[in-house]
Amino acid sequence: MTRNILPFVFLILILSACSSRKYSKNNKQIEKAATKANPDYKSRTTLNYIDEFKGVAIEEMNGYGIPASITLAQGIIESGSGNSSLARFANNHFGIKCTSDWKGKGYFKDDDQANDCFRVYKDARESFKDHSEFLK
Repeated sequence: MTRNILPFVFLILILSACSSRKYSKNNKQIEKAATKANPDYKSRTTLNYIDEFKGVAIEEMNGYGIPASITLAQGIIESGSGNSSLARFANNHFGIKCTSDWKGKGYFKDDDQANDCFRVYKDARESFKDHSEFLK
């Protein structure tokens, strides 16, 4: 009986390893594009982050009623003031994960589960907008 199960278990392990490589390849493409788009990336301080994104946070507050201070605070915490890999490579400042209705690209990293899918945005402004939509 165990002789029949062992090849099956081995096959599942191989298949699961192949799928994680697919995610890894996808991440490499996203990281390469982000690095090419912003080759002179410099680490932000929290004050730099507030200065850079206060305008978009105020716009979102005016459109959705979410206080700009709350939006900025969450962005600072979730993205490490814009320095996390998720913010740098996927422009995702709020840790918003892919859902079944998400049509865009995904950036995969371990979070609550292995290879959780996070939304990729073209820029930080799009991330702030989606954050407001997500909370409404």
